[in-house]
Amino acid sequence: MKKARLWLVLVLLAPVLTVAQEKYTNADLKKLTPRQDAYTNADLNRLAPLPIQARPIVAIKRVSRDVYAEEVQARAARRAAQLLNRDLLLAEIDYWEDLIVAAHGAWNNGPNGYPHVGGESGEARARLQILRRVLHMIDAEISLER
Repeated sequence: MKKARLWLVLVLLAPVLTVAQEKYTNADLKKLTPRQDAYTNADLNRLAPLPIQARPIVAIKRVSRDVYAEEVQARAARRAAQLLNRDLLLAEIDYWEDLIVAAHGAWNNGPNGYPHVGGESGEARARLQILRRVLHMIDAEISLER
């Protein structure tokens, strides 16, 4: 059992021992020969120094912005536009509903006592359905932004 533990410890320590031996010293570096296409310090010293710009070519004008205030203004403008669109949709829905009611009303009969033609058309009902769908989407979008 003791031999098995010793072997287990040696097996676990073997990778650590191999990595520990891979350290280089300055003496080791002197033995190495660099590749032929590699830069050396002598090559770098022969290069001309890089030009350093003393000051900027164009003075940069810094503008302080309050990003949070801009975002709040943008959200307020978007909400105002959504509420305006909602009000316009409600007005159009009211128009089409009034048209249908007027078509069925006794006070607005057509000639010879027949109902007024046009208010009860499929077009009016289809428009109302689409407008209510759009109104529902705008209401959902407004409720998500709260």
